[in-house]
Amino acid sequence: MKTDGFWFEGAWSYHFYTLEAQAVIAWAAMGFGEKLYEHPRLRAMFDIPLKAMLPDGTFPALHDSKVVDIRSYAHLYEWAYAFYGIGEEIVRSSDRGSLYGVLFGAPLETLPKAKQPGRGSARESGTVCDDAGITVLSKPGMVSVTYGTGDEAQALLVDYGEHGDWHGHYDKLNLLYYARGRSWLADAGMVPYGHELHKAWYVHTVAHNTVVVNGRSQREACGRLRKAVSEAGIIRVEAEAENAYEGVRLDRRLTLAGGLLVDVFRVTAGEPSTVDWVMHTQGNPVEAVPVRYTSVTAEALSDTDGYPHLRQVRRLEGLPDDWMLEWSWNGEGGEDERLQVYGLAAPRGASVYLAEAPFMPPVQVRSACIRRVPSCTRAAFVTVFRACRKGDAPLSLQLIGDPSDSEGLLLEVRDGEQGKAMLWTV
Repeated sequence: MKTDGFWFEGAWSYHFYTLEAQAVIAWAAMGFGEKLYEHPRLRAMFDIPLKAMLPDGTFPALHDSKVVDIRSYAHLYEWAYAFYGIGEEIVRSSDRGSLYGVLFGAPLETLPKAKQPGRGSARESGTVCDDAGITVLSKPGMVSVTYGTGDEAQALLVDYGEHGDWHGHYDKLNLLYYARGRSWLADAGMVPYGHELHKAWYVHTVAHNTVVVNGRSQREACGRLRKAVSEAGIIRVEAEAENAYEGVRLDRRLTLAGGLLVDVFRVTAGEPSTVDWVMHTQGNPVEAVPVRYTSVTAEALSDTDGYPHLRQVRRLEGLPDDWMLEWSWNGEGGEDERLQVYGLAAPRGASVYLAEAPFMPPVQVRSACIRRVPSCTRAAFVTVFRACRKGDAPLSLQLIGDPSDSEGLLLEVRDGEQGKAMLWTV
């Protein structure tokens, strides 16, 4: 663990598992007059979840972790509120009947509110900037972004850093995206370690929202965060990885603005390679007309590293270079929620596939979208994500510039053909 507070394996289940034990040790030490709770690293372990949680109070299933709800650990925040004055909202939302509540529970009206984090660019561990809430988790190498409130709240996370030891996954530049109260792009997560799919599917690159080269999983690798800033209501995150594959550079640039997420993923290889851009969502694909669907085997994509566990694989025929596909949320209460995914300026020779992929209980299955570019040394995938409602008309999008060029790419966004245009650098 580093001073930003997030457990080094990059899994929230293990963060809270360890924090529970640390709190017991500090509690026992109090009986000997030792104030271990004053150590800044212990406080940081309580503090960082408050900065990095999703707007609904949950944490994504990163690496070997399930989805974690901070309300499940309200008893620990009785401690945090009593000793550090943080976590008031978590304490207020609980019944305060835990052992920690009885032993350490402080009256809510008597303690001062926690000091708000500073504002500015998020370049250091655990810092928060602007009204966006950009938090850099430096040890596991992740950047977490939250923006907006209520139904308009959005969040994203990019995993660029260390592998995470035994609990890590092969997932450099993995992207998670939350909007309109739903985690539309989620991590593969985990199943019990004795389950055959743990090593056969969940750890592999194809199970994550990133890029696969030549149908093989990435190596254990560590990338780099280049930028994480918020300026005038536009959030920009840039990360890269140069050692996930030998001789291949991965570069991901994300722009969050106007209720949209723009993803520009560039791949540069030293020799011709097959590149798969992969997306997973807890949604059901809405049939697109007049697209034709042709069934293929998973092994036609790759016969190793997780691919054989894809089911109902279909190649989409007849898509234009700029296309839009839509998914409906398949969870409770989300019948009218939609995710629109726009693929712009398709690379030469690109194919698009849909499939079903294993997921954690109780969902069990997710929808996967794979964009494949064969035998290339350069590939650029430009994608726009929009969470919306059933019946919302598609956006009119125009890309200006060469997607393979790292500078000067512009996106014009119109809400309908006659809507007011916005122009962004992406």
